[in-house]
Amino acid sequence: MPKRRAPRRQIRFPKIHFPKIRVDFMNFVITLMVAANLMLVAFGIRQCGKPKDEPAVPMLSAVKPDTVRTDGPPPVKSVQAEEVKNAPVQIEVLNGCGAPRIADKFTAFLRRKGFDVVKTGNYESYNVPKTLVIDRKGKDRAAAKIGEALGLKKSEVISEIHDLYMVDATVVLGKDFRLLSSWKTMEKKSAKK
Repeated sequence: MPKRRAPRRQIRFPKIHFPKIRVDFMNFVITLMVAANLMLVAFGIRQCGKPKDEPAVPMLSAVKPDTVRTDGPPPVKSVQAEEVKNAPVQIEVLNGCGAPRIADKFTAFLRRKGFDVVKTGNYESYNVPKTLVIDRKGKDRAAAKIGEALGLKKSEVISEIHDLYMVDATVVLGKDFRLLSSWKTMEKKSAKK
């Protein structure tokens, strides 16, 4: 006959009674924390909705000739503005046709022409039919010079301007790269070697 187990003893914990003051204090602290969080959220939303401040130095093109003061000293040109104006155009060259190492060849070509190629890589697709130069920072003259160096038409130099781009222009090499005058120049130089 199987042995019977002894019945388990139930453990009884003593009841703890918190005074009403402690419960009310905890409710007060929780309410205070919720209110502080709501104030921070409201402040953050209000700050995000504010328009951005105007630049500290007004742009020279925005000054009308009739509003220029002649009684004071002449305005001093910003050294930083001159440096930005004379800074080399930074380019990225991307392979959009799938030909191996084609972006590297065009990178070397553009660097020999004096352009600052800072990035070489692959485009998001290898099905780009025509080679393009994309102006990223509003430097349309520089983008036109890049297109001219590659042998592109003016219609193949486009603009997609946005502050988040790190380069001034992007060259996307399409499947028509063999028709470019720059490619023909590169082939002639490699045949001479």
